[in-house]
Amino acid sequence: KIESPQYGDYEVPWLTVNQTEKKDCNYDDGLKAIFTCVLEDDKTSIVSNFTACVNGPKTKKIENGVDENDRNTIKESENLLNELSKTDDTAPGDVNAAANVIK
Repeated sequence: KIESPQYGDYEVPWLTVNQTEKKDCNYDDGLKAIFTCVLEDDKTSIVSNFTACVNGPKTKKIENGVDENDRNTIKESENLLNELSKTDDTAPGDVNAAANVIK
């Protein structure tokens, strides 16, 4: 199991070196997360993750969680900034959603 706070968790089968597995993104229709087993310099193998995913678990919350009357307010902007400052689980789609709320 591959855990990603930004893009969700993925069940990935056992991979051998240079083997790749593609999985549908958890929060994006039509996009794929790609997992590849690579051999590191110290001869240990790891699964690297390349993702074309954009949205994360917070994206919909950001898009839908702001009342129309609160848009463009300083308080709401500060709330969004606080939410996005947790970078370990912030996806690019979260930033885009926040920008659309603030503009």
